[in-house]
Amino acid sequence: MGNNDELANLLYTDQLSDATKDFLEAIKITEYNFYDNRIDTQINSSDYFHDLICNNTTELGNTKRIKLSDNKELKSERLNVLIEIFNKRKSTRNYDEKGITFDELSVLLSTSYYNVCENIFTNSKTKKSQVFHPRRNIASGGGLYPVDIYVICLKVDGLDNGIYYYNIDNECIEGVNSFENNQEILDSFFSKNRTDIEFDKISGFIVFVGNLNRVSIKYRDRGLIYSIIDVGALMQCFYITSATLNIGCCGNGGYYDNNLHSVLKLINNQQLVLGTMTFGKI
Repeated sequence: MGNNDELANLLYTDQLSDATKDFLEAIKITEYNFYDNRIDTQINSSDYFHDLICNNTTELGNTKRIKLSDNKELKSERLNVLIEIFNKRKSTRNYDEKGITFDELSVLLSTSYYNVCENIFTNSKTKKSQVFHPRRNIASGGGLYPVDIYVICLKVDGLDNGIYYYNIDNECIEGVNSFENNQEILDSFFSKNRTDIEFDKISGFIVFVGNLNRVSIKYRDRGLIYSIIDVGALMQCFYITSATLNIGCCGNGGYYDNNLHSVLKLINNQQLVLGTMTFGKI
């Protein structure tokens, strides 16, 4: 086997340690451990403990405090517009049953995550240039962009119900799986056990899937952290875009990992759901 073949095989070789795999397995939510130690239910039912946790801040003791500057000249009109959008950002759990349109979904996707420009690096000494993956609108460790986006459409006018992969490079969505009954999808998000989100009115879910081999080939186990950071950046982009479009969205960490993995037809031990969001008309 040539050296080039060995390097190519690295893309398909599992680079995660057994300890990290055990961790990923341990944090999954399944039907048999869903009710184990439901401390979140206890916290949410107690105003005292809820306020205690949410209002907790780090106390450094007797330290010097320096008040932040309020320079009016730096606060331009564009910055004020950005602040207004930030102020509109919120988690929406109540939706209009009408659903959003395909045009609205298209703008939501193409504005939240997209290729910005070519990414060419020129070595200052050798003057040789290398072409990397196009730079996108979020920062990503090593420029690897290991997170892919899937869209589960339940109520999008102009689009059949189903699961779609968001192909950023070709600016399109690709059909992955279709279904007539939404219940199997909703069951993956244990909708029967939750009353805080109007699952019967949402337009669908945004699902962030980490391609762990893509990042672990360079960063090994630490690549998992970088993938999760990418998801945080992407969620914020979706929140801000949704606020601008007057579309409702809400980050959602409640789902049965294995069920959702199966519905999305992901590759075992290589792809992992790292977070989801609901979206819909408000």
